[in-house]
Amino acid sequence: MSDWLDYSGKEPNEFAKDVIAALRAEGFEVEPTPRKTYGKSMTVRITWRGIYVGQMREDLWENDFACLNRFPHPTRRSVAKAPVGFDKNVFAREHHCDPGMLEVHGDGSGSYLWVRDKTTALGLMRDWARTIDETFFGHTDDVGEQQLENDVRSILQDESKSPTERLAEVAVRLGQGKFRTDLEQEFGTTCAVTGLTVAPVLRASHIVPWRTANHDERRDPNNGLLLSANVDALFDRYLISFRPDGEVMYSSFLNGHDKRNLGPIGNLLVPPSELRAGYLRRHNEAFEKLERERRRYAGTAD
Repeated sequence: MSDWLDYSGKEPNEFAKDVIAALRAEGFEVEPTPRKTYGKSMTVRITWRGIYVGQMREDLWENDFACLNRFPHPTRRSVAKAPVGFDKNVFAREHHCDPGMLEVHGDGSGSYLWVRDKTTALGLMRDWARTIDETFFGHTDDVGEQQLENDVRSILQDESKSPTERLAEVAVRLGQGKFRTDLEQEFGTTCAVTGLTVAPVLRASHIVPWRTANHDERRDPNNGLLLSANVDALFDRYLISFRPDGEVMYSSFLNGHDKRNLGPIGNLLVPPSELRAGYLRRHNEAFEKLERERRRYAGTAD
């Protein structure tokens, strides 16, 4: 293809171009495999957030296979060879696909899984993407239904507090009560980022998570932002953060495809107070720590 300057294999046929277009439409990168020694490449790799999840090459296309599926590996993140004892029928059941669309291709160095059709290839690549995103962007210690239930139960069982105090703390944990009311009054029942005014989809979001904040910080409205649900979810999982001056920071693992589909998420509409800026600095620290961990994880993709 014309934009693959480092590719020296045969031009993808129409079938391959169709598969490549479908993968790119879903946010996968499909580019020539980097060659540190030879400069040119005869293979094409499929990556998700920098992790090598699949491979394409001319001998696959010529035999009407969409791609080669790579397998998770604890240290190299992914490997091309199927694990010892690999059973494609078990694999197909686990991934809800037709085993007839899979072929275990063996050579002297091991076995590889070739994927025949576009639909199966997309399904397997989506499974890879979900696994990677759970690793990169899984729940923080402040979210998740089970964690929320455990926290509420712990609060209600704390006999060192009066029933009134316990109920008030439950309300804070649920992002309700006075904490939410204070944020609604401050932000005029408007998302602090998008300006959305639909109250049912606004969340009273803690900046320093409830689980790591102390008693006073949990109730302090300066440790909060009123955010629309999608912005709250991104902020809570450290996919975005806001600098002390209110400027938005995106995770480097949110690609252009993600940002286009999210729509515009800009800076905080009102510059933070000094007290809120202090909480944002702590969120920035956690965000940057996670970014370093994500980069380390992705850095061994090859």
